Amino acid sequence: MVLNFPEMEKVFTEAQQVIDKPGCKSCKKNKQKSLIYKALLREMQKQPEVVIDFPELIQNELNVFKSIMPSVEDSIPREACIECVGKHLAQAYVLMKEIQMGYPDHLEYAEAHIRKAINQAPKDKLPELEGIVKELEQVNIDVLPKTVQHLEAARTIIESTLETLDDIIGLTRWIIIGHLAEAADEGLRYNEQFANEIREERLNLMDNPNYDVPIKQLLNKAKALVQYEAEE
Repeated sequence: MVLNFPEMEKVFTEAQQVIDKPGCKSCKKNKQKSLIYKALLREMQKQPEVVIDFPELIQNELNVFKSIMPSVEDSIPREACIECVGKHLAQAYVLMKEIQMGYPDHLEYAEAHIRKAINQAPKDKLPELEGIVKELEQVNIDVLPKTVQHLEAARTIIESTLETLDDIIGLTRWIIIGHLAEAADEGLRYNEQFANEIREERLNLMDNPNYDVPIKQLLNKAKALVQYEAEE
């Protein structure tokens, strides 16, 4: 890889320094992945003529990081889409909850979804979304207890925005949609087919707020996949 992308040598050195520092092993591993995959995606964007056949697991994780990284497409004005705004806000809301549950690295994912929501929001919703950005800018994951009020303020703005975004879907269903969207993104790391099934169920709920999502069926399938992977 370094032969194709020489800049990656510096990134690997920086990533190793992250692991050598004291702290939570999972958080350090996640930060290391973030450094490596984001740098690799940037290099791949610079040199699209270079094609590398990555192992499936690495390719799946690359796809996850690709979905949250700003791209040329993000700078192109898009038609306003209330459903897309709701989906991204709901997913950011779920990620913000997880930040307080011990996953501080989810802050950058939440911020990425807010950016996408802004990119597809109608003009009358922009002041609310910009208010979320201002609150998140005050959140410091290294001293989260001291800045958690800004995280909670951002979630409050999201709640009020989702409540008025669509009279039919409503706040509770939006949050369910956010959980399904996040589950599908996580599933991309391990099983693309199952991730697409979750996505289809999310779309069914967005099309029909009275749709009964087969949660038990999805959970049973997830357990079966985990068990299968463990036996491999």
